Amino acid sequence: MIKIISNKVEWDEWLSQMDYLDFYHTYDYHQLFCTPSEMAILIAYENGNTRIGLPMVKRNLGNGYYDLTSVHGYVGPIYKNVDCDIDNTNFSKKLKNILQKEKIVTVFSKLNPYIPMQNTILENIGQTENVGELVYFDQTANDEDQCSAYNRNTRQILKKLKKTSKVKVGNTESDIETFIAHYHKSLDRLKAKQLFYFGAQYFKTLAESDFFSSEVLFTVDSETDEIMAGALLIQSKKIAHIELAFSVEKYFKSSPLRLLFDECRQRSKKEGTTVLNLGGGIGGREGSLMKFKSSFSQNYAKFNVWKYIVEPDVYKSMLTQEQKDADTNFFPKYRLETA
Repeated sequence: MIKIISNKVEWDEWLSQMDYLDFYHTYDYHQLFCTPSEMAILIAYENGNTRIGLPMVKRNLGNGYYDLTSVHGYVGPIYKNVDCDIDNTNFSKKLKNILQKEKIVTVFSKLNPYIPMQNTILENIGQTENVGELVYFDQTANDEDQCSAYNRNTRQILKKLKKTSKVKVGNTESDIETFIAHYHKSLDRLKAKQLFYFGAQYFKTLAESDFFSSEVLFTVDSETDEIMAGALLIQSKKIAHIELAFSVEKYFKSSPLRLLFDECRQRSKKEGTTVLNLGGGIGGREGSLMKFKSSFSQNYAKFNVWKYIVEPDVYKSMLTQEQKDADTNFFPKYRLETA
């Protein structure tokens, strides 16, 4: 059996049975990223005691066809009772049938490296492609081993920060507003895309979820209580993430964000998570952001994406000559903006 779920009640019921899930897979999180012309859907497959779910965003192509994409984050399939011996032939057949019925031309999803079996589930269904790496804390390791992986510079900075600053939990509306204001200033400096300018509704949605917890954390000056840095810690069943991190420009040199990374490691460890994702960065291991993150941990996870052309003939017919000639991995190519 395979079907499409588009309502919160059924979506939540399906998620509650999964062996693994992340906050990116939830119905409420998907609603944050859907425009009025888009629809969040969960493709739900069941065969015996095996269940597979594919959360996606359905977009209208304006020609009687649609495509599917993933929300911002690390998504991909979730499941119950799937192991490395799974034969995905029936799933592949059922998935293609329902996609063709729904007139889906292509499917694109960022995958979640902390959820095992995703590549096995998608084997021979389109293709998966490695696009980078993410740094993470192995939360099953003991504190001593984790801290010994901190490089010398990080250990020295943390020692200084613990003498002059402290961690504060933001639990009021005023705290959220302050966090948003500082985070937006950080985005302004980076000239970030408008997509990432999350507002109060984003935090409200996260706070109300039954599938994960979220905490706004600040590094503040011990004497003045002035905010030096901030980060959002989000924890689901087994996976935690540090999101929306920023440092106040005045305190760049003291690197106050390091105190929050260390705090998030300790907090998520107490909650029993197995992984704390620190994320990636432009330029890979040689980029400044990845170097900062790897000063805490040298655990790297491969970040993959999934690309599936369901209707090859329709796909080809939608490409302009400029798009055909473009030397790029952008997918789907018919959405590539050309000069």
